[in-house]
Amino acid sequence: MRIAVFVKNPQGVYSGGRYHALVLALSLGHMGNEVYYISNNRPIFYDDFKTRTHAVIPVDTSDFKENLPEGPFDIVVLVPHPSKPKDTFFSRVRSFARERRAKLALLNFESGNWFNEYAAAPVDLDRWRDWRAACKDGCLVLSSAKESNKYAEQFYVDYPKNTYFDYWYPSINSYCADSIPDQTRENRIVAMARPRDKHKGAQDLLGILCKEFKGYTLTLMLGTSDVSEENQELLEEIKLNAKRFEMKVEFLFQLSDYEKFKLIKKSRLMIYTSYFEGFGYPPVESQYCNTPCVAYDLPVLREVSRNGIYYSPRGKIMALRNLAVRILQDHPNRPQDQNLRENIYSLCNFEKNAPRLEAILQNYLALEQDDKPSIKATQKALPAQNINKNTLLPMAFKSLPILFTLVGITLLRFCRRIIHNNNKG
Repeated sequence: MRIAVFVKNPQGVYSGGRYHALVLALSLGHMGNEVYYISNNRPIFYDDFKTRTHAVIPVDTSDFKENLPEGPFDIVVLVPHPSKPKDTFFSRVRSFARERRAKLALLNFESGNWFNEYAAAPVDLDRWRDWRAACKDGCLVLSSAKESNKYAEQFYVDYPKNTYFDYWYPSINSYCADSIPDQTRENRIVAMARPRDKHKGAQDLLGILCKEFKGYTLTLMLGTSDVSEENQELLEEIKLNAKRFEMKVEFLFQLSDYEKFKLIKKSRLMIYTSYFEGFGYPPVESQYCNTPCVAYDLPVLREVSRNGIYYSPRGKIMALRNLAVRILQDHPNRPQDQNLRENIYSLCNFEKNAPRLEAILQNYLALEQDDKPSIKATQKALPAQNINKNTLLPMAFKSLPILFTLVGITLLRFCRRIIHNNNKG
């Protein structure tokens, strides 16, 4: 297949969605496809995949209009970001797909209905305006989990005849993780922090730190060094709270994958305080490193990580803290934690996972416009309340032969009655 992956990368910022997109492109390249990775910036983690990037053809463009590859394509993958006024990215990617006679796929990180069900403060669904509009051209909505796909089927309903659904669990950088030998465990707790997004739960760390963590180092990994004054205050508050309990705190910004995996392998525990996830990369990476992880109980984490995570009820800070304390106190006698990698291996290993993605796109490519995919994720019909005016017209056309037959029979009977009455007269 000849595939173009379009993605807008913010400069100098780590993004889980952009990471997912690069993994997708590299996975398709790994399978022998001709893959063009088309972006305005190389993401900061691009070189972390240096043993794999030979599998794609990078294309740099400032406006997603100039300097694009020539010729026809089979599939164009649109990697979205929040919709903004006067943003030409979406329209230009869709135009490229039409002009090159390619089928369009949308990488769906999370749909608005799903996010707002879990968010403390719902956001305007206009953020997803361009995501939904892409389905007008005919589109595969590719989610990152079955749970995500469930909500996607209820969200992308404007063009049901042209919209198809499936999901693919994105791989981790298993090549990098496998290159790092097992490390001597330190009295270290690792956590991911994104203070600007409340749903990531960084503020909950204030209630989790306690006297039982005395002597431990809390390592907070942040994806950007651009921290606002308000968020800087939260980090300082975490530092002061840790000092009360005779803990050390490290704030580490924009780590490479090598540094990240090495730290996880050195740690005794990962604390993951997110209230909403589209997939949940950090707990998967923690398990791959045989490091226990405590997290809030989210359906998507249950689906992806199964029993490889220690779960606490969502938002119950004290319950999460008590769970973390118990795991750290028991750590010398926890042989089950040595099997965490086996629990997650086949789902997130790069080479194991790439063939699944290729099969999904080949299946989509083989479809005719009026076909419905024979893939598992599309077996469910959309709920009745989601049927709108766009579905009524095709239904009416399907009923026309029956209608014409009934009208014909009625007219025939009427004519016969007139002829009979005339003869009788």
